[in-house]
Amino acid sequence: MNYLSRYFIVIIMLFFWACGGSQKQAGEEESEEFAQNAADTTLFDRVDESQVFIATTEVDDFDTWKQDFDSAEKAVFDSIFNDLTIHQGFDNPNMVVLTGHINDVESTRTFFSDRTYEMTYLDLKFRGNNVPETEYGLFVWHEVGDYVSWLEKFEGEETVREQNGLYCIGFGREMDKPQMVTLYFAVDNVEEATAYINPQLAQHIERAGVENKPVITAVKILK
Repeated sequence: MNYLSRYFIVIIMLFFWACGGSQKQAGEEESEEFAQNAADTTLFDRVDESQVFIATTEVDDFDTWKQDFDSAEKAVFDSIFNDLTIHQGFDNPNMVVLTGHINDVESTRTFFSDRTYEMTYLDLKFRGNNVPETEYGLFVWHEVGDYVSWLEKFEGEETVREQNGLYCIGFGREMDKPQMVTLYFAVDNVEEATAYINPQLAQHIERAGVENKPVITAVKILK
């Protein structure tokens, strides 16, 4: 199915949603489900569909934590999760951000239940191809009003983002809050990337009618 056909389907879906009449509640539920399916089919360059976690915590001293983690816990994490990546906060060097792919959601929740991490669980929607290796990255958490509309705009701005030094490693929707989107970028320069993305996010948030401000976390990606 080509792009115009998918776009036409989304327009038809929105039309019938607006004309729900006396069956408004049922129509809204069907529209929401259809919008989710439509969004899933319009993703660009999808490599796989999986689930990931982002675990964030603040430690007393990052170097000490890293030494202890490497000697005591890293082997356990590597045996459970694929593609485990460790990040150090850019503005706060004692911030730790771990990411990894999930094989089983409930066992992952149990695994982290007695650990001091703030957790985000994502349904991964896009994973970048040929993303250049950079020293730094940006995590962006923000709410979207209409996921389908947001996705169309996000896709259309990929070239401009890359021209400004932001390369999308991936993005996903929170399992517990589907209206929340988390994006992960490799960046050439943290200050320049943040200066570009802040006004762009503000425009998206304003158009979506969302009140919550986005959260941006800059990190150093440890190989």
